[in-house]
Amino acid sequence: MKKLLISLYNLLDDKYMRLLLFLIMPFIIIFATSFRIDNDFWFIINTGREILNNGFITIEPFTIHEGLNFIPQQWLCGIIFYFIYNKFSVYGMLIFVIFIGYITIFLLYRICLLVSSNNYKLSFLITCYIGILIGSSFMVTRPYLFDIVFLLLEIYLLELYVIKGKNKYLYVLPIISILMINLHASIWPMLFVVFIPYFIGCIKNKYFKDENYKLKPLILVFIIMFMCSFINPYGLDMLFYLFNSYGYAELNEIVGEMNPITVFVIPASLFILVTLLSFYYVCYKRRKIKIRYLLLFLGSLLLAFLHMRGCLFLFIFGFLSLIDNFNIRREKNNVVEENSILILFFYVFIFIICILLFIFNVNVIDEKESEYYKIVELLDNNASKDIKLYTGYNTGPYFEYRGYKCYLDTRAELFYKAINKKENIMIEYYNILNNKVDVQSFLKKYDFDYLVVGINEPFYYSLQYLGYNLYYDSGKYRLYKNGSKKYDENS
Repeated sequence: MKKLLISLYNLLDDKYMRLLLFLIMPFIIIFATSFRIDNDFWFIINTGREILNNGFITIEPFTIHEGLNFIPQQWLCGIIFYFIYNKFSVYGMLIFVIFIGYITIFLLYRICLLVSSNNYKLSFLITCYIGILIGSSFMVTRPYLFDIVFLLLEIYLLELYVIKGKNKYLYVLPIISILMINLHASIWPMLFVVFIPYFIGCIKNKYFKDENYKLKPLILVFIIMFMCSFINPYGLDMLFYLFNSYGYAELNEIVGEMNPITVFVIPASLFILVTLLSFYYVCYKRRKIKIRYLLLFLGSLLLAFLHMRGCLFLFIFGFLSLIDNFNIRREKNNVVEENSILILFFYVFIFIICILLFIFNVNVIDEKESEYYKIVELLDNNASKDIKLYTGYNTGPYFEYRGYKCYLDTRAELFYKAINKKENIMIEYYNILNNKVDVQSFLKKYDFDYLVVGINEPFYYSLQYLGYNLYYDSGKYRLYKNGSKKYDENS
């Protein structure tokens, strides 16, 4: 087995082998799970379409609720996604995601080479591994695509500045700040959080490896980046969007990605284990580590334990410590030996698993194959667009994209009074899910014409006993019609 692993490892010396694997790697990343349109995609492109047609909006126009304040923090992403989907359908989005996959692989590889002092074999292996982790979890039709690229680019530029000592590498960072505040304002503050380990890295101490770079240029570009972020259509509201939109207990329970990471999240848990073992190995060998890598890992680890979406930051920032710790070379009889066997076994195992996933899961899910499409078609043929439609958290975005005004969608933070300045709709919905609200009072309050009810919602089965007619049943969702209302023949 040892000889086999050594042989596989030595294959990476062949540039044609590396080229072949890099060509197929983004496809493996995308198809590790079936490519499909994310639920949030529909409200994102709906926002982009609305802005293109009617200009920048400040009042929410897509739900049955009137006068809700609305800051479309993903407005530029919405325009880009809408243009691609409108012109090239789901396959256009697939090509765009694959394109982002190539950029991700390129940036990961360049960072690995930089940090490892051109250790090509190790850089290739860690690029594959981190690329798979990021791609299988976060290469979705959401603003994460842009977050991945710009956060990796920021790390690359900061590392170039630290290692090469030239200020010119910092000049692009203000542009990244402008783009991020307009593409995904809620993640924009992470651009500045990343600076903290680099600030601390300038401090001399006996426990960590000395770094020879200047603090002043970092502080200056930090200030310029913050000032440039005001170049957005919503001013301070965009800058403070993150701080106003988190910290709600109901949101954390309803939104899956806001749940804390557990040992059952295998890729993240495996990554944490390997990184911690690598730290232990470095400490055992009494080799000083770089404090900025340690802080980036520990900070992103904390974010991952708080919320599952924090795994994105763990993968993006944590791998720096991974490659730095594994990049241990020693000379014996004038021959450089690398600690490669155990590393290679781990990465080859992950790589084979993802190839198998690729083989058995290649499947592009088109809009017409979605579980909501049939229900919307029924509504289009039997109802007008001005009906009052009940939808739960996950179902709303697609119906809004198709022109119906709904009760709720996946813009979770929008439905809190702190954001919309009117009412706590999300708390009302949370109480419905937990049987803390009288269903009849709720239905009387809104007087819905139709209701699209998911199987996990408490009145999935009971509406037909409350004056509503079952119109369609897909197994997961039911379409109910208000039996007490009279409809015109053309309605």
